Amino acid sequence: MTINSSATIRIAQFAAHAQLADLPDSVVVAARDLVGVCVASGIRSASTPEASALHEILVQLDTATELPSTGGAVFGTHGRLSRSAAVTFNGACIARVPPRLLDSSLGLAPGPAVVSSVIAAAELGGGTGHMLLESVVVGTETGLRLARAVAKQRPSSGWSMQGVTGRVAAAVAVVKVLGGGVDEFRQAIGLGATQAAGLERSAPSAAAALLTGKVAADGFEAGLLSLTNWKGPEQPLEGGRGFFRLITGLTDASEVVAGLGDDWLLPKLALDSCATEQIRRLLDGETPTTADSLVQYLHAIESTDTQELVRLMRAEVPA
Repeated sequence: MTINSSATIRIAQFAAHAQLADLPDSVVVAARDLVGVCVASGIRSASTPEASALHEILVQLDTATELPSTGGAVFGTHGRLSRSAAVTFNGACIARVPPRLLDSSLGLAPGPAVVSSVIAAAELGGGTGHMLLESVVVGTETGLRLARAVAKQRPSSGWSMQGVTGRVAAAVAVVKVLGGGVDEFRQAIGLGATQAAGLERSAPSAAAALLTGKVAADGFEAGLLSLTNWKGPEQPLEGGRGFFRLITGLTDASEVVAGLGDDWLLPKLALDSCATEQIRRLLDGETPTTADSLVQYLHAIESTDTQELVRLMRAEVPA
């Protein structure tokens, strides 16, 4: 396998060229549903005592909170944080109420890491939900394919699917939001893959949610670094010391890109029920109009400014 035909290059080309208008309806619907369920999970979790405690810890550790106007928005009524800390907080909130997103063969979807990173990147780059959905598609599909390969080769390895795939998925999604090209995607894959780590966690907890938030923040930063021409390894997935050799024991990564762009994993996400019903269940007891506003936003997401999503995160809904 040469570098020009490597899995890394193939994923980079897929991510760079994917356009929402060319995607199957089932893929777009799945991405929209994933955004909605993740945001609803984040809104619900943000009102818990655990979220307040985590926000306070991040404030104490965060050196950028003196400039709140330049920071990143977070779920709920908490103050802004630096963008990386905001991604950590938001990813943790999304993961704290984990919807059953995938069948057991793939483990937990990279949804929390991808969605929290995309929201932060969208704040930087602006734009509409059209761009946000494209980014969620390429990031999540990349993460799911990596997760499938790991699950197939080492189903009982003890690796956390979030930990070993979430950083790559989030980095790819961030580069898509901010308009990178093939080379930037390749760098993002490399920077994300070099940080792949994490042990499987058997039950949801505040600590496990925080680790998911850290995965998201690492992926977000990897995506930003790739846009500054920060160099990663040439063959991060298929190299002799690459992701597949270290995580699965294999050097041939061709399986992960077989059918890429045609045989989609994203539509196979198995929600508990339709996304609208799950959003309403997650937001039961929250501000009465929050669920309705989020559902309405999702129906018009492709043409709606992403700042509207930030307002929904903050529970700033019409009276």
